[in-house]
Amino acid sequence: MNRQICTDFLVSTPNFRTGFGSVMNVAGNYYKFNQSKNGKEADTLALFMDWACVGEDVRVATDKEAKDLKETE
Repeated sequence: MNRQICTDFLVSTPNFRTGFGSVMNVAGNYYKFNQSKNGKEADTLALFMDWACVGEDVRVATDKEAKDLKETE
């Protein structure tokens, strides 16, 4: 499924290069996380993104069901 909505707002999503770089980093401050003004803003945005993802799943499911229904008519 091709998701247009980011649901990893509060976590870092490293790729191979950053993962390898973190092994070589002795200081321990390699990853940059998404930042917000405060915890409430971060939670609000993360909750919004989660529900947007649920909405996207419902849209995909209803589109698929509509397509399947048209094919059986």
